[in-house]
Amino acid sequence: MPTKICTICEVEKDLDEFYRHRYAKDRRQSKCKDCSRSYSKKYAEDNPERMSRNNALWRRNHPDYARAWSLKRRYHLTLEQFDALLEKQGGCAICGRDTPDAHGWQVDHDHSCCPSGYSCGKCVRGILCAPCNKGLGHFGDNPDRLIVAAEYLKARTNDVLGVGLRLVEAE
Repeated sequence: MPTKICTICEVEKDLDEFYRHRYAKDRRQSKCKDCSRSYSKKYAEDNPERMSRNNALWRRNHPDYARAWSLKRRYHLTLEQFDALLEKQGGCAICGRDTPDAHGWQVDHDHSCCPSGYSCGKCVRGILCAPCNKGLGHFGDNPDRLIVAAEYLKARTNDVLGVGLRLVEAE
């Protein structure tokens, strides 16, 4: 197999150890993949504002690809799986809303399974609208707290004083 010497680490390596480069004579970059990764990592650490700005610009110019990449990375879902789940649910799995708000549809997953924020894909519970997803988050994904909140709301639907208080009858 053909080899090449990296211009950074000066180690002779197989051509497979070099990224492709369209205009190079041998169609490979001059630095090996390891050195390229090290350089890219250091550059990103040294230029966080520029990287953030460039990433935001790229996401704005490639919304479909950015969404697909984000779904795959965070939830192990393809766009097709996401769309199929949303269609099966008929909208938000909690409130039934069929169109998302400005924040779009959100993937709900069991945080106790994957507390890092990145799902293993097995703990995805459904697709929610942003208000419902935030509501679950504010209740800490705790069903008992949600039941107590629902009972609280039911008990106070006929608010006598109109100010959030209810007259309590003496027993």
